[in-house]
Amino acid sequence: MKANEYKILCDCIERAVEYGYNRAFKHTDKPTRTEINNAMANAILNEICEYFSFEGDNHDETYNQL
Repeated sequence: MKANEYKILCDCIERAVEYGYNRAFKHTDKPTRTEINNAMANAILNEICEYFSFEGDNHDETYNQL
């Protein structure tokens, strides 16, 4: 059996976009575009890293720069 990586990745992104958008509004009713984008990007990376691992790539350092 082999997992459909593309489908898993799409599901991760779909869930993360919704979560990140909602998260941007957690502490304010009017987040800036940058705050929304950052919350969504962080949620997407968190979700992807939950299901995928990256060999030889130091993604933790890149992720922390967002």
